[in-house]
Amino acid sequence: MTTIRDIADFVRIINEQPEWNDTIRGILLGRELLELPQRFAEFVRVTEENNRLVAERLGRLESDVSHLQSGVTQLQTDMADMKDWRTETTQRLDRIEGRLGNLEGAEAERQVHSDIVNIASRRLGLTRARIIQSRIVARTPEFQDLINDAEDQSIITEEQGDHLERADVILAARRRNDRQAVHAVAEVSINVADYDITRARERADTLSAIMGTPALALTVGGNIEPAQQELADSLGVSTIIVPRLAI
Repeated sequence: MTTIRDIADFVRIINEQPEWNDTIRGILLGRELLELPQRFAEFVRVTEENNRLVAERLGRLESDVSHLQSGVTQLQTDMADMKDWRTETTQRLDRIEGRLGNLEGAEAERQVHSDIVNIASRRLGLTRARIIQSRIVARTPEFQDLINDAEDQSIITEEQGDHLERADVILAARRRNDRQAVHAVAEVSINVADYDITRARERADTLSAIMGTPALALTVGGNIEPAQQELADSLGVSTIIVPRLAI
C-alpha cells in the first residue's frame, strides 16, 4: 500500500510510477483538455486543407479572369476593327453617293441646258435668249475678257470672278416687254437648296456689275421646299420647277 502524506510523497510516487501519469492527468485535466492537442492538430489540418482549396480556387479564378481579360482585349480589338471597317465603308458609300450625286446633277444640267432658253423665255418673259456660259458650253473669250477687265478695274474681286465662272448657266437676252438687254444666272439642282439660291443671287449681282445691265438670279430644279421658296422670294431669286428633274 502506498501512503501519501504530503505533496512531496505525491511527486515522488508519480516519478517512481510513470505509468500513472495518464490516469492522473485525466483526473486533473479532464477529457476536454486532454483532447485539446488532438483537436488543435485536427484544426490545423482542416485549416491547411481549406487554405489549399482556397488557393486552388483563387488560382482558377485568376486564370478565368486572365482568360476574360484576353477575351475583352480581343473583343475591343474586334470592335476597333469593325469601327475602322464601318468608317471605311461609310467613306466609300459617301464617295459613291457623291459620284451618283454628281452624275445626277450632271444629267439635270444636261436636261436643263437642252431647254434652258425655252424655259427662261417662257417663265421670265425673255426673248432672243442665248447661252454665253454653262457647264457644257465654254465661255467665249470676249466674256472672259469682260470678267478680267472688271477684276483689273476693281469693279469685282478675283474671288467674285472665280465664283461667277463656276455658274451653271449664264444667259444673255432681252426683256420681251421693253426689249431691254438683260442677263440671267441660273443654278441647276435636283432639289433646290439654300446654297443654290444664295449662289444665284451673288453671281447675278456680280454679273450685273460686270455687264452694266440687270441680271436675273434664277434657280432651276425638280423640287423646292417651302422654306427654300421663302428664302428665294426674300432674295429676289426666281425659281423654276421642272417636274421631270424630280427623283
